[in-house]
Amino acid sequence: MQTKRFHYGWLILIFGWLIYGFGIAPGYYSWGQLLPFAMDDLGLNRARAGLVFGIFTFLYSSAAPLSGVLIQRFGVRSLMVLGGLVASSGFLVMSRAESLTGAILGFSILGGLGIGLGVLLPSQTLASNWFVRYRATAIAVLMTAGGIVGKVVPKFDAAMAEDAGWRQVWLVIAGCSLFVAFLSFLFVRNTPESIGLEPDCRFEPAPPGSAKTGIDPDWDPGKALRTKHFAVLIFCGAAFATPWGVAVAHGTLHLRDLGFSGTTAAQIMGWMILMSIVGRLTAIAGDWMPPQRALSLALVAEAIGTVGFLWSPSPTISLVSAALLGLGFGSAYVSVSATFGAFFGRRAFSVTAGTRMAFTGVINAAMPPFAGWAFDEFGTYVMPFVILFALTTLGASLAWVLKAPQDPGHAQ
Repeated sequence: MQTKRFHYGWLILIFGWLIYGFGIAPGYYSWGQLLPFAMDDLGLNRARAGLVFGIFTFLYSSAAPLSGVLIQRFGVRSLMVLGGLVASSGFLVMSRAESLTGAILGFSILGGLGIGLGVLLPSQTLASNWFVRYRATAIAVLMTAGGIVGKVVPKFDAAMAEDAGWRQVWLVIAGCSLFVAFLSFLFVRNTPESIGLEPDCRFEPAPPGSAKTGIDPDWDPGKALRTKHFAVLIFCGAAFATPWGVAVAHGTLHLRDLGFSGTTAAQIMGWMILMSIVGRLTAIAGDWMPPQRALSLALVAEAIGTVGFLWSPSPTISLVSAALLGLGFGSAYVSVSATFGAFFGRRAFSVTAGTRMAFTGVINAAMPPFAGWAFDEFGTYVMPFVILFALTTLGASLAWVLKAPQDPGHAQ
């Protein structure tokens, strides 16, 4: 029985943090870091390596609408368990891959679908379900897990790949996904109402007019999908996600091309991931200002970091640029989800946010292989990085002028 001394919402944040961190970070960040060890064994050039990561990005994004529909029918918990099991099987296949085909089957298809179904959208939906007034704060805290766990991934990967081989790293990652399925089954609860509680760690409804009362819009998912606000947020989602995807997929190789050692490149990539944690926490501002404004400021920082990351004559400039890129990505990552919650409410969150992930995933999936093709053709990443800068700058401008739609659920 619940008592007023402890609220299950705090456990939701703790276990949601672990599920998100170990569900997405090991698989997502390891691909680029393990490439130098695995390219020859798998017969990959940079374009093929980018293709593998691009398909992975597309599938974990395109799985989001299906995840959103299944969440509404079966609940967050069931999807988290399913996704963890699928991802674990994929990373096990990846540990035994011998070719491009094996990498696509294990990492891209099974790994991508597992993360897309069970981690990415369900984690954000879980935070949105349990917190309304403090939605941005809850999502921010939960999303720091990806950066904190991801911060140790490059060093762990490099050390273990040197000692035991890159295949053993993927076995460990498969174990992480199995751990996620186990935690989800034991501890996740879909909504506070399902166990007789209230959102925002309240035991009883807040008094009318209280400053702590969360006002949750009540949009029908279908109607929300047809608004111009949804279309703008699709673009903003692509604007913040694509620079990060290219940096993760090609960053280590790019830094080595600039003359940095493998150790220095790993440190810079780790710093970028660390700053994404700080960025996630800055998105708490979305509880005290319009979250779309916080999204706009995040995109500005990411745009500046993207340009600096391309032209990095010294480790210091690379570190500053990586910091801005990570800071902007982390803040935008949380802010775009908080904006969906603030604009459309809990009822429409999983469907609207999931559909956004699918649309933007098409662009996100295309950019890593495009960047690899550009380098193979011209010997430089200038073209893709200039495109990314323009995309991010335009997204910042659109987010700044965007206003919340009129809520039909509370219209007078």
